[in-house]
Amino acid sequence: MYSKPSDTHAYLMPTSCHPPHICKNFPNGVMKRVKRNCSSEITCNEGYAEYKQHLIRRGYNTTLIDEAIDKAKSTPRDILLGINNAEDNNGTTPARQFPLVIKYNPKLPPMSQYIRKYLYILELSSHTKHLFNKHIIFTSYKMERNILSMITSNRFKLPSTPPLPPPTPSVALNSSPNPDWGCHPALVLILAPLVITS
Repeated sequence: MYSKPSDTHAYLMPTSCHPPHICKNFPNGVMKRVKRNCSSEITCNEGYAEYKQHLIRRGYNTTLIDEAIDKAKSTPRDILLGINNAEDNNGTTPARQFPLVIKYNPKLPPMSQYIRKYLYILELSSHTKHLFNKHIIFTSYKMERNILSMITSNRFKLPSTPPLPPPTPSVALNSSPNPDWGCHPALVLILAPLVITS
């Protein structure tokens, strides 16, 4: 499977401070992408072997990677490409989902379990009962500030430059005499914003 020569395959390391399910499911996403991008079984198996080595170099467990490969092999490619989504939805529009965005901390309790446990509170009100169900709210984590974000800025700022000086006329010599201008050879002044009219 093709990748750019500059691609270092620097995937998220499993020791990173992320929710455990993200690191656990990361090989699944990689192998599903291999299955989705390869149209033949031969290139697909070559992609599995290649990206398995990339994940091993990043510290992922071989058992977890092999399970991800088996899961990708058992999933039809049409489903990964999203071809069957319209048939699965029976022509209906999927329900809108609402993310509960919180800052991630390893000491947090399992928020998804808490959402499912206390979701019934929203059903006590007639205003929210028809908006939410048990599959419509999901937990979404955002990154806490780290040392890198404290000492650097992700906003590119252009350096302040002084204003440009006004344009200066360029002088060219005209070999033909022009008695109206009173000089020979005549000086022709060419200034972009100025139109000389007689």
